[in-house]
Amino acid sequence: MLAKLKQALAYLDGKLVAFLKLQLPVLHTAWQAALGVLVAGLWTVHSTADVKALVVVGATTFFAALKAAYLNRRG
Repeated sequence: MLAKLKQALAYLDGKLVAFLKLQLPVLHTAWQAALGVLVAGLWTVHSTADVKALVVVGATTFFAALKAAYLNRRG
């Protein structure tokens, strides 16, 4: 029973590692896009409303880049 459990865990671990290796370039692309927006915007903020807008734009950019990179990777 213990051997089967170890085998199942090893299988799941292998699948998880393979999945993360495939997703790593996608997440890297998304972080590059969002971080660029955030860094550039932080130089020009004047109020808390600017910061809120900047966070929304950064998050939107992150998800847009994530979607584009994922769809590009799928073919």
